[in-house]
Amino acid sequence: MKKITILIPTYNEEEVLPTLMKALEQVTKSLHQYHFEFLFVDDGSSDDTTKLLQQFHIKNSHVEY
Repeated sequence: MKKITILIPTYNEEEVLPTLMKALEQVTKSLHQYHFEFLFVDDGSSDDTTKLLQQFHIKNSHVEY
């Protein structure tokens, strides 16, 4: 199975991360021939971006940060 890593830079993205995760999961759900990894890079956010990324990682093994 081919692996696709999607690199996502973040900076104070607390408000939009849940919407982004839903969209990523919907798109990748239909592509069974690939294994996806979502790699988030937080560039020093001062909001709860990192906390949300930690929660996403716990719920979804495809999420790394």
